[in-house]
Amino acid sequence: NGGHHFGLFEAHLLKFKAEKLVSYADNTTATMLFLETPHEQYPTSNGRHTPACSNCTCVALSDAQLAGNETPFDPVRFQINISEHWMWTEPRAPSRGVFEKEYEWNNMSRCVPSCFPANWRNDLVLPILRGTKVGVIPVTWQLHGSGKPLTSTYSDCTHRNLEGLWTMQEQVLRTVHEVARRRKD
Repeated sequence: NGGHHFGLFEAHLLKFKAEKLVSYADNTTATMLFLETPHEQYPTSNGRHTPACSNCTCVALSDAQLAGNETPFDPVRFQINISEHWMWTEPRAPSRGVFEKEYEWNNMSRCVPSCFPANWRNDLVLPILRGTKVGVIPVTWQLHGSGKPLTSTYSDCTHRNLEGLWTMQEQVLRTVHEVARRRKD
């Protein structure tokens, strides 16, 4: 799932790659699948890493955090310097043109990236894939629904632990099985 490695400032590249995936799928008999991008589990307003969160412990995010609508309320527990938390963590701002269809840009532009939804990668890619030959492997809400951190270490909140990886792989197998069953019928 390469989508997880695209930062906000590279959103236009992720969009381009999704469009290319659709183009490739249209020109092959092979089945192409997109694994949804799970959200990061840093204890920030949207689960994103910031320099202020270099010592943070990963947490299961609330719905409000996933939507980018919550700020850390316990800086001691989360070990966050609130003034640093709001610093821009990407080299440059995301392109308005890439996101204006997905979000109310005028409402968000004042607080990007801190209020940007944690699920922005899927919000950007899934509409491109809808109605195409590319299948989607849903994992985001399954992982979020567990209500616990599913990360491999206490401070790297992007890489999944064994339980998180197992959940994702199980969903991959279910999806591949369903695709094979439909092809057989």
